[in-house]
Amino acid sequence: MTFAAPFLFWFALLALPIIAFYLIKQQLRLKPVTTVLFWQQLRPAVHNAPLWRRLRRWFSLLLQLIILALIVFALARPLFPWQAAGAQSLVLVVDPSVSMTAVDDPAAPAEGEAFAAGDAADGLPSPDERLDAAAAASPRWQDTLRLIEARLGALDFEDEAAVILASDPPQIIASWTNNQRQLREALGRVRPQGGPSDIRPALALAHNLVEGRESAGIEFITDGVWSDEPEEEELAGVAIRRVGVVEEPAANSGLTLFSARRSLGSPGEYQLAAIIENNRPGGEPLQGQLEILRNGGIMDVLEVEVPTGQPWRKEWRATDAGEAVFEARFLPAAPDALAMDNAAQSRLDALQAVDVVLVSEGYPFLEAALDAQGLVTWQRVWPPETVTGPDAAGGRESLYIFHEAPPPEGFAGRAALLVNPQGEGFWGAREGVVEKPLVSSLDREAEPMRYVDFSLVNILEAGQYAPAAGAETLAESFGDPLIFGQWGGPGGAADGQPDRWLVLGFPLEKSDFVFRTAFPIFLGNLVQGLRDNSMLSSGELPGPVETSLEVTAGEERLAAAEADELPTWNYAGFPLWWWLALGGFAVLLGEWFSYARRMTE
Repeated sequence: MTFAAPFLFWFALLALPIIAFYLIKQQLRLKPVTTVLFWQQLRPAVHNAPLWRRLRRWFSLLLQLIILALIVFALARPLFPWQAAGAQSLVLVVDPSVSMTAVDDPAAPAEGEAFAAGDAADGLPSPDERLDAAAAASPRWQDTLRLIEARLGALDFEDEAAVILASDPPQIIASWTNNQRQLREALGRVRPQGGPSDIRPALALAHNLVEGRESAGIEFITDGVWSDEPEEEELAGVAIRRVGVVEEPAANSGLTLFSARRSLGSPGEYQLAAIIENNRPGGEPLQGQLEILRNGGIMDVLEVEVPTGQPWRKEWRATDAGEAVFEARFLPAAPDALAMDNAAQSRLDALQAVDVVLVSEGYPFLEAALDAQGLVTWQRVWPPETVTGPDAAGGRESLYIFHEAPPPEGFAGRAALLVNPQGEGFWGAREGVVEKPLVSSLDREAEPMRYVDFSLVNILEAGQYAPAAGAETLAESFGDPLIFGQWGGPGGAADGQPDRWLVLGFPLEKSDFVFRTAFPIFLGNLVQGLRDNSMLSSGELPGPVETSLEVTAGEERLAAAEADELPTWNYAGFPLWWWLALGGFAVLLGEWFSYARRMTE
C-alpha cells in the first residue's frame, strides 16, 4: 500500500493535545442542590484520585484516538496496488461550435432573448456578447458545462486531466494536471465560438496527448453537428458524450450570407448583400422582419417571406468612401432553435487616397485621365533624376508613372508603370519596333486588365521587348508582348526594382488608347490594387447550412461507443471521503466536550 499524501501523517500529532485534555484537572462547577450529604461523601474521591485513575474512562480516550487515526489515514489518501496501477489520464475535448448554443425546444424561449440589447437604433451587441447570451440561454451549453464539471469532479487524487477546445486552431484550455483548482479555473475559460468547428485537429491533438500514457482516455462532448466529418480512425478510442439529442431536425432559420463589397470599377461604390434561409420542417414559408443598420442607424426595414428550401436574397447599392459598419437582425415570426444566425455584422474599411507621381515633360491626356480618378492625388516631376523614391509624394507610398522616361538607377518604389521605356533595365530590354500590332491575346483575369476592352484600340507602333525573367504577359500581338510585368503583389521584388511594375509597350501618342474608356479603367485598376483596405468585408456569421442542426438518421457518424456515466461521489462540490473525515472530526469534538462536561469520573 502506498499513500498519495504521506506528509499529512503529521496530523497524527494531534493525539498529544487530545491526551493532554484528558489529563488536565477539571475545574468543578458550582450547582445549587437540596442537600450536600451525599456530595460530601464523593468529594475525597474526586480530589484525591491518583493520576493513573484519571484514565478510568479509557474507552472515551481510545475512541477519540481511533477516530483521529482514521481521519489522518483518510487525509493521506491510501492507494492499494490495484488503485495505484489504475491511475487515469483523461483528455476532455469540448465542441464549441455555434450549434452548441441551440435551444432543443424552440417554443420555450422567446425569439431574440439570446441577443436582445435594447433598441435596434442602438446597434446590435458584439458577436462575443451575443455568444455569451446565447450560451447562457441554451440547455445544450449548460449541459456541457455541467458534464465537464462532473467529469472533473469524478477524478481521483492521483488522476490527471487536460481540456481541449475544438476551435480553429484547437486550444489547450488546461494542460495535464491533477490540481482541481486549475481544472475548475479552466472550466471558466470554456466558451462557444462564432462558427461551425472542424473537430479533426482537436481530436488529433488529443490522440497526441494520450500517446504513451497508460490508462489514458479521450472523451468528446458534442451535439454531433460538425462542419467536416471525422474519419473512423480519428474517432477510434474516443468516448462521445452527447448533448442536445433530438429525434428530428430542429426548426431553424437565419442569415447565411451578409457581406459588403466595394466596386472594382467605381471608387466609393459598394454593394451589400444578404441571404436568409429557412430550414424548418413542414414546408410552410416563414414570415419575419429584417432590420439593416449602418453605423448604428436604421438603413432599411423589410417584411420578408422565406420559402422552405429556397433562399431569400436582397442587395443594396450605395456610394460612400468612408468606413461603414453594417448590422443585420432577422426576427422570425415563429420560434427558432438557434438565435446566433439571426444576427450578423459586416464591415468596410474607408477607402484610402493613393498618391501618383507622374514623371513626364507633360502630356495633357494622361493628366486628364489622372484628374478623373477618384481619391487620387498626383504631381508631375521632371526631370527623372529628381525622383528621390517612395518619399517623393509626402511620405506615402505611391504609384510612379514614367512616361517616355527611364526610372533613375536603383529606383525601388512600391509600384511603377513604364510607358514605352527605352533601352534596358529591370523590366527587360527593347530590341526593336513592331508596326501596327494587333492585340491577339489578353489576360482578362489579371487585376490590371479587368473590364479593359482592347478590341477597338488602334496602335500604330509598339516596341519589341524581351521581358525580364518572371514577367507575365497581359497583352500580346502574336508573340510580341504589349503589356507585361510583375503585378501579382508586394514582397517578391528583387533589390533595385519596385514591388510591382508594369510596362505599357507602345507610345500613347501613336495610339488612340487614351481616347477610349479602356484607358481610365486601366489606370483605375492599377490604383485600386494599391489600396490597403480589403475589397470584401469581414462578415461575422456562424456558417452556412450546418446551422440547420440536422441529426443524421441512425447517428451513423457517432458509431464510437458512448461511455457510461461514472458516479462522482461528490456532494455539494466535495468528495465523500471529505464528508466522512468531517463527520469523524465532529464526533471527536463532541466526545471530548461531553467528557469535559462530566462532574465526576
